[in-house]
Amino acid sequence: MNTKRILIVDDEESVCRVLARHLREKGYETCCALTSEDGLRKFAAFRPHLVILDIRLPDGDGLVLLERFRAADPGL
Repeated sequence: MNTKRILIVDDEESVCRVLARHLREKGYETCCALTSEDGLRKFAAFRPHLVILDIRLPDGDGLVLLERFRAADPGL
């Protein structure tokens, strides 16, 4: 089975930690980012199948970040 990868982008570290732990327990591979900039870097390296994205981030708008993700991977 090919493990699905999920990127979590949220500026609240506790939210990232809880979501990541829960998803790993369900068999998913996870990666967390706390800022838009970090999210972009990790998106490129991690190549997630799914992104869980906060709309308000300290260094940008989550909806703008979503458009950048979708431009890089239209199937996301």
